[in-house]
Amino acid sequence: MTEGRSYEVVISGSGPAGAGLALALTAREPSLADRILVLEAARHPREKICAGGITANGIRQLRTWGARLEVPFVPIRGVRVRYRGRVSEIPAPRSEAVVIRRDLFDASLVRQVRARGVEVREETPVRWVRRDAEGVEVEIPGGSARGRCVVGADGVAGTVRRAIGFARGRRYTRLLVIETPPVTGDPPEPCFDFDFSCVAEGIQGYVWDFPCVIDGRPAVSRGIFDRAGDAVRRRDWKGQFTQALSERGVVPDAYRWKGYPERTFEPRIATAAPRVLLVGDAAGIDPLLGEGIAQAFAYADLAADSILRARRRGDYAFADHHARMLRSPLGRELRLVTRAVDHLYSRRAFPFWISLLFESGAVRRIVGEALAEGGGFSNHIGRIALAAIARRLLPRSA
Repeated sequence: MTEGRSYEVVISGSGPAGAGLALALTAREPSLADRILVLEAARHPREKICAGGITANGIRQLRTWGARLEVPFVPIRGVRVRYRGRVSEIPAPRSEAVVIRRDLFDASLVRQVRARGVEVREETPVRWVRRDAEGVEVEIPGGSARGRCVVGADGVAGTVRRAIGFARGRRYTRLLVIETPPVTGDPPEPCFDFDFSCVAEGIQGYVWDFPCVIDGRPAVSRGIFDRAGDAVRRRDWKGQFTQALSERGVVPDAYRWKGYPERTFEPRIATAAPRVLLVGDAAGIDPLLGEGIAQAFAYADLAADSILRARRRGDYAFADHHARMLRSPLGRELRLVTRAVDHLYSRRAFPFWISLLFESGAVRRIVGEALAEGGGFSNHIGRIALAAIARRLLPRSA
């Protein structure tokens, strides 16, 4: 990269949010391609700890940008929910949801970004960011790059957020993951398998088992998600995960354990500042289930819209971006689950809500439709509430 070259947009991070933003911008404004710089600290394909699920919304967003799913994947045809010995299997044969491997998937997104003429610099971490009257200066090894704006797509510990001084926030999740061959108790049909039994032990989350493909062979991503952040340290979440693995016939010590934190969304914490936007994990994820990839794409699409509006106006203050994000389908979904998550995962309320998945045909149909259509929880809250009322008033017929 030539020292001092100026770009329209400098993107820190090339995962689904960062690469997705480059795809979104070039899909709407192809002539912008050579005015975008993507900076990546690692080299693709790089390990990325993630369950790998992409819901239908994410697949459709890729198509909207003219991008393709170019890596091996497992098509998902339903959801299995478990809780303290009870099992509910919810088919969704029309679902477009898939499970991928993030190392290959992220690398494929970057290849498609480069194919559009966007410059991607790997092994080039962002060291700091400074703003001035003319734009932003992004410090990188060996020099710097300038842009009209910078986008932090660099995850939970991203430099952009720290350099600009965004509020740190109080909500974090913790996750542990291992990858194993399939075992006898795994579902015969590929599905998103959620086991919420650990909620009864104080974990605010679930154990997951998602089918995947590793080096051309069937495998399963198994992990535990707990949205309670630092409070996890006061509970034996590793013990809960070990117990769940043993119940499945998996020997925990036979596999490498991988852990990582995530930042959950907090509506009052800004996702924009003059000449700066945050997207994906840097902005915050869904605290209920921890969905990441499809929401990273939604963040990217909103950021692309704000950047193109700023370019037309010649004003990169992004003064209305956060408010627009909160009003968007993504923002409405995140705000709803953020308000509801403490109640839903409480020991008093959770047994009732989870019982709907075992005892209410209406709720099972809603979940199947949501998986097939890609709609979020907020799109179906009214129907779920009615089903819950019916279950309370007419428990035998709901």
